[in-house]
Amino acid sequence: MAQQVAQIPKCPKYVAELMSALQKLEPGAKLDVERRRGRGGYQYTIAVMSDRFESRGWRERHKRLWDAMYETLTDDQLGRVAVIALRPSDLNGE
Repeated sequence: MAQQVAQIPKCPKYVAELMSALQKLEPGAKLDVERRRGRGGYQYTIAVMSDRFESRGWRERHKRLWDAMYETLTDDQLGRVAVIALRPSDLNGE
């Protein structure tokens, strides 16, 4: 499904920088990125899965990721990137 940044041809620098910021924010988290062709170019969805999200509500875990996006990306780049905060239990259908 998702690809690692190194596997995406010509991955933009801003995507790699955001992933680095997210990894620092959530050490030990697994990050995957998916690239999709959209209007005006490629769009990226970054999935961040962390055991630490199990004890946080949806709003809290996404707000942390969005705050990192706002600090790292320009307004134009924000329109091309989405983040999803996943708990391991989300993959089990819980």
